[in-house]
Amino acid sequence: MNSINQIINLLKSHPLTDILSVGYIDSDETIKKIHTIQEDLYLEFGNSLLRCSSVNQYDKLRMKIVNQIEFDFDFELEEDDEFCVCSIFNMYLFDPYGANQITSAEFLVDDQCNIEEGIVKCAQFNIGIKDELFLDPTHTFGIQINGNRTIKEWIEKKAYGESEYSELVWNGNSEIIEVISI
Repeated sequence: MNSINQIINLLKSHPLTDILSVGYIDSDETIKKIHTIQEDLYLEFGNSLLRCSSVNQYDKLRMKIVNQIEFDFDFELEEDDEFCVCSIFNMYLFDPYGANQITSAEFLVDDQCNIEEGIVKCAQFNIGIKDELFLDPTHTFGIQINGNRTIKEWIEKKAYGESEYSELVWNGNSEIIEVISI
């Protein structure tokens, strides 16, 4: 597993080069269909991948640095179907061909998260001066990507019970992550 500090080192050292959705191609139809599996999403940083997974029954986001895409779904494909990867980079970024350096990141945690293993409630990445990616693992089908949601909006819409949250903030310049109680 990767700690938040290791993940931040990846964000600092390489620009975001792609966003990859995994799934499979259904060959039963006249026209082949791509079915995405939204429990996993990959952020590509050069030769490194940040695997983002919806875990704990769609309650947490686990981030893990990996070398290759892993197709480990809880079902088997039909004989004619095949695994696939789809780039969704230009659907979410204003300037997908720009530098796309992550300039800051925010991670929401509660007492059940484990930042030493890269497990948080949700994450927000600011990219360059125009783009944002908000990763919400609590969506019905897995990770929902949103470009303009904030941590505070997520808490207002998703917070259940009496959980106390903290926000880990990396501002892009410092080595230290600031912890803010919410």
